[in-house]
Amino acid sequence: MCRSSQTHRSCQSDDRLTASGEVIAAADVRWDADQCLSATHGDRYFSTDAEQEVARVFIDPVELRQRLQNLHSGQTFTCGELGFGTGLNAVTIAEIFLAEAPADTRLHLISTERAPLSENDMGFMAQRFCARLPLFKELSAGYPPLITGWHRMRLAGGRVVLSIYFGNASDGLSDIAGQQQVPVNHWLLDGFAPRKNPSLWRSDLFEALAGLSTQGTTLATYSAAGEVRRALMNAGFSMRKVDQMPIKLHSLAGEFNRPGLSAFDAPTEINVIGSGIAGACTARSLAERGIRVRVIDELGQIAGHASRIPAAVMHPRLRDDGSPAAAWQALSSHYSHQRLTSLAGYQATGAQQICGANNSPQRLQAILDRYNGSGSWLELHPQPNSAFRNAETALRFNIGGVVHGPTLCRTLLDHPLIELTRELSESRATVLANGIRSQSHPAAGYLEIAALAGQAELCSRPAPPSEPIVGAGYLAPCRGGMVIGSTYEYRPWKTADAINANLAPWKERGTHRGSFRGFRTITSDRLCVVGDLYTKDLEKHPGLKIATGFGSTGMSSAPLAGECIASELTGEFAPIAADLRDAISSARFRHRQARRGPRMNANPD
Repeated sequence: MCRSSQTHRSCQSDDRLTASGEVIAAADVRWDADQCLSATHGDRYFSTDAEQEVARVFIDPVELRQRLQNLHSGQTFTCGELGFGTGLNAVTIAEIFLAEAPADTRLHLISTERAPLSENDMGFMAQRFCARLPLFKELSAGYPPLITGWHRMRLAGGRVVLSIYFGNASDGLSDIAGQQQVPVNHWLLDGFAPRKNPSLWRSDLFEALAGLSTQGTTLATYSAAGEVRRALMNAGFSMRKVDQMPIKLHSLAGEFNRPGLSAFDAPTEINVIGSGIAGACTARSLAERGIRVRVIDELGQIAGHASRIPAAVMHPRLRDDGSPAAAWQALSSHYSHQRLTSLAGYQATGAQQICGANNSPQRLQAILDRYNGSGSWLELHPQPNSAFRNAETALRFNIGGVVHGPTLCRTLLDHPLIELTRELSESRATVLANGIRSQSHPAAGYLEIAALAGQAELCSRPAPPSEPIVGAGYLAPCRGGMVIGSTYEYRPWKTADAINANLAPWKERGTHRGSFRGFRTITSDRLCVVGDLYTKDLEKHPGLKIATGFGSTGMSSAPLAGECIASELTGEFAPIAADLRDAISSARFRHRQARRGPRMNANPD
C-alpha cells in the first residue's frame, strides 16, 4: 500500500512485450524495522497501520465484507488487482474472505506485478505479518519464481486461488481478454502515482478492466488524481471520492455502470476419461469448482499404465533455449510442486539432476545461467550423489520429489463430487485423458501421439538416497529401496537387456527384486497436448477437451494441464500465457499436417 497519492508502488513502466519464462528483475527495496521501503521511489510500500489502510481504501468503501458474507453456496468471488507489490492487499482480502464467506465458496485473486518482490523480501513480509495474517506463510512458502508469465497458487486448501502475472499489466490483461468469461467482482488499483508511472494509468488499461467487468463490479484506488477519475468514468465506472482524513484528503471508489460480461453458464457435470495422473488432476480441479465429475476407466480401476509406478520423480525438465516449451516446463513444475506438496502420494524431497546423455556439464551450467536471479529453487550442487558412476556436476531443485502414482491418483480422486465408473454419460462435456487410447475418439484421430514402452527396476537397499537423482535415467527412493529406470523402447526390448541398461549407470543400486513395465504416451514434438480438439477447418469441437502426450513429464505437467482445462470449462482463464497455450494446443498438428502431412499414424481426416 502507498502512503500518499503521489507514491504508488508498482514499477510497470516498460511496455515491451516479454516472452513467458524470462527472468524478471526483482523490486529494489530495503527494510526499516517493519517498513518495506522502495529504494527506487524513496517511499514506503504501506503505512504503519497496514491492514487498516487496506480496509479504509479497498474494502470498506465497497462493502466487501457484507458482499462476501452474502455469497451463494458454491459461488466464486473474483477480485482483480493492478500492482501486487508486497501481497498485502491480496492476503488481507483473502483472510477476510476466509473469516466472512460461507465455507463452500471460493475466492479467485487475479493480480499483476512488473517488479515483484524477491523471494527473500517476501519471506521478510511473512515473518512480520503471519501472526496477524497467517496466509502470508503459505504465500511465502509457495512464492513463484521471478520469471515472466502467469503463476497460479492454491492457498487455504484451495478455497483461495491466486493468479499473478509477472510482467507488464497491459500484457497480462490483454492475455486474459476473451478467456476470462466470469466477470471480475471487484478491482483494486494500487500502483505508483500517475506522474511517476503513467503506463499503469492509461485509458486503454481501464478499458481492459471494463471488458472484464459486469454491471455492479466495484473498483477502488488510493489515487484520487483527476485524470484517473475521468479516465475511469470514460471507461464506464461511476466514481466517487472517499474521505481519507487525516491521512490524506480522498481516495476513489465506484462501480461499473454498463452491462459488461454476462454470468457464465458452466456445466454442472463433466466426464473425464482416464484415471491416471492426467485424469485425476483434471477431475480434482473440476470438483474443487463444484462440478460433478464421472471418471471413466475401461478397467474400472485407478491409475493405469505409467501412473501405476511405485516411485516416479517430479522435477523440472528444464531447457536452456528460451522456447515456449521451456517456459511450460518451468512454470508447470512449480505449480505441480505447490499443488501436490500436501497430498498423500507425493513426498517433497527436492531432486538432483546430474550429467547424462543429453545433459553435459556445459548444458547444466547454461540452464543455471538462464534462471539465475529467479529464486533459490535451482542451484549448483557442490557434491553430486555418488550413487552415479560419473557424477561430475549436478543441479539441485528445491522443488520436486517422489511420487507414488497409485496413492497420488487415489488421493486426487477422493472427493465427494468425483465418481469412478465404467459408464460414459453422453450428455456431459468430456475430457479425454486416457493416453494413447484418446486417439481412438472420432475427434482425436489427427493427434500425433504414440505409445512408448518403458521398464524400471525395483531394487532393495537398506539406506537409499534421501532424494531422487535424474539425468542418466533416474533413481528414486521408495519404501524398502529404490526404483531405477527407465528405458525408452520404440520397439520392445528383452527384459534382461532393459535391466542391464537401467542398472549399468549406478554403482550403488542394491539388490534387484523385479521390474515394472508400462506405456507412456508421447507426441511427435515431445510436448504434451492440452485443451481443445479441432476439426480440419480448425473449428473447436464443443464440450470436448484433451490432456495427453505427457511422455516422461506427467508428474510435472499434468497438474497444471488439469487446472488449465478446468479453468476453461468453468469460464476462467487458463493460467498460462498465449505463447504457451499455442505450444501445447492440438491445433499445432493441424497446422503442421497442412504443410508436411501426418506423422505417427495420425489420421487428419
